[in-house]
Amino acid sequence: MNLSDRLKQVMDSHNITQEQLAKLTKISQVSIQKILAGQTRDPKFILEIGQALDVNPYWLKFGKTGPAFTNQVAESNSDYIANPTHRFKHEVDSLVKSDELTPDDIDFLKTAARHIAAIRRGNEK
Repeated sequence: MNLSDRLKQVMDSHNITQEQLAKLTKISQVSIQKILAGQTRDPKFILEIGQALDVNPYWLKFGKTGPAFTNQVAESNSDYIANPTHRFKHEVDSLVKSDELTPDDIDFLKTAARHIAAIRRGNEK
């Protein structure tokens, strides 16, 4: 199963259309369509898509989650989604504990760090 398949599965389970997801994420419908068609395999807005669909963006992109994410059942999903710093730390902890940092993992961390920095800059204005 790849990103396109996982995204289709989650969209189907939430009964959400491409247009609705585009509005929720403020990403163009064409960009969503390209992800679903498998033309975009490394979307810049994976965090926003994960947030909108209430799924782990790391799972959405790579199809796996780290042990830290799956073992913390008591932690609320809303905190995971609402707090970008917490979300980023959570993903980093998962990767470090799994001891399996791949080039894709590193790219994901860099993308997450850029999003968090942008969010913080927006909050400071």
